[in-house]
Amino acid sequence: MADIRRILKVEVPLIVRLAAKEMSVREVLDLAPGAVIHFETNYETALALMANSRVIARGRAVKMGERFGLQISEVGDLADTLQALR
Repeated sequence: MADIRRILKVEVPLIVRLAAKEMSVREVLDLAPGAVIHFETNYETALALMANSRVIARGRAVKMGERFGLQISEVGDLADTLQALR
């Protein structure tokens, strides 16, 4: 039982993915301050919460004071989430 409690305290890095896009090396090298990258994702599309490059939940961006938060709207399958956390 102590092992389970210890495991549940392990911190894992989480990433919120706004959008994804492929660009040529030339386009990446041409990026400069002020450049804007256009994504095909609609701004109302739920953002992906990721652990180990796998989506574990989705939600929408919310303002929390001067910071950003993610309000979860759907959570993936528990088995899939545990697999992503390995």
